Amino acid sequence: MPSSRRELLLGAAALTAAKAIAQSPTASPNKTMIGVPFEPRETVRMGLIGAGGRGGSMIAEFLACENLRVTAICDINPDHARKAAAAVTKRGQNDPALYTNGEHDYENLVKRDDVDFVYCPVPWQYHTPAAIAAMEHGKHALVVLPSSY
Repeated sequence: MPSSRRELLLGAAALTAAKAIAQSPTASPNKTMIGVPFEPRETVRMGLIGAGGRGGSMIAEFLACENLRVTAICDINPDHARKAAAAVTKRGQNDPALYTNGEHDYENLVKRDDVDFVYCPVPWQYHTPAAIAAMEHGKHALVVLPSSY
């Protein structure tokens, strides 16, 4: 606790400066999404990581968006991925690429050049790794849990 008004003001100034530095795009040595460009696009290209459960039910919502294309789908259960892919092609879109080779195949999906963002409705323990992988490859990530690691 400050013992004088001067110490209180110095502490407040230091806190304000620290906050401003922390929010600066160049302040953190960690990788962040700050400054990753996302220019407006006529068509947004989505990758789905997790096509069962929530992902399987949300695919129809995404496909209702006129300017959205699902370009890739990943799920450890090939049947879930195929079912979601069938919904995509039924809406007149091209066949999405499927990634069904185990728990880490999402790492291959996020490397694609035709994916702008990924939707990750996966079990809670996979949200953070999938989102980080996406962001490390310049993709935006939409997760259904705000914090899960």
